Amino acid sequence: MSRWKGKICRYCRRPLTNPLGSGTTAFTMDHVIPKVHGGRKMVPCCRACNEIKGDMTPDQWSHVMRTVPGWWGLYTTQTLRGMRLFTTLSLKSPTDR
Repeated sequence: MSRWKGKICRYCRRPLTNPLGSGTTAFTMDHVIPKVHGGRKMVPCCRACNEIKGDMTPDQWSHVMRTVPGWWGLYTTQTLRGMRLFTTLSLKSPTDR
């Protein structure tokens, strides 16, 4: 059985799909505390949450999950000339604008 079968994303709770697939729910592993901050613990999560979370700390990420409903929808896939592109919309606080 594959590592991703039957698993759900630690953050958005959606079922994970084949990591070789192109969808936003493709299986990835995320460092709970980013590597740049010395993190080692990893959890299964979808591609969308992993990309949006980036190098946020758990406190920063929990703030996003509480205040931005449907945050996983900020991550989209687009096709340009046969190449699949992944785009993460930036998260800015009202004070950053």
